[in-house]
Amino acid sequence: MSDFCSCDGESADVYSTKRVRARKQHKCSECKEVIEPGETYKRDSYLMDGSWSHLKICEYCECDYQTVSQAGMCIALGVGELKLAWKSLWT
Repeated sequence: MSDFCSCDGESADVYSTKRVRARKQHKCSECKEVIEPGETYKRDSYLMDGSWSHLKICEYCECDYQTVSQAGMCIALGVGELKLAWKSLWT
């Protein structure tokens, strides 16, 4: 486990991230594309304010997150904000 911090400084009580291979179809939390059985994806789980949240991020979006992070932007983007962050890098 590591510390997960959102851009506003609020830290998760518990945070876990791991790369897993899909056993069934899932939907990427970011782009909403289907993650097919056999494909790998990143699974983030965190506990904030007494509630657990789980994100499934496909390999394509994970690559985009890494690019945005390397550009110095906050990597604790809200779900669905990756495209906006990516676009702001190029405008």
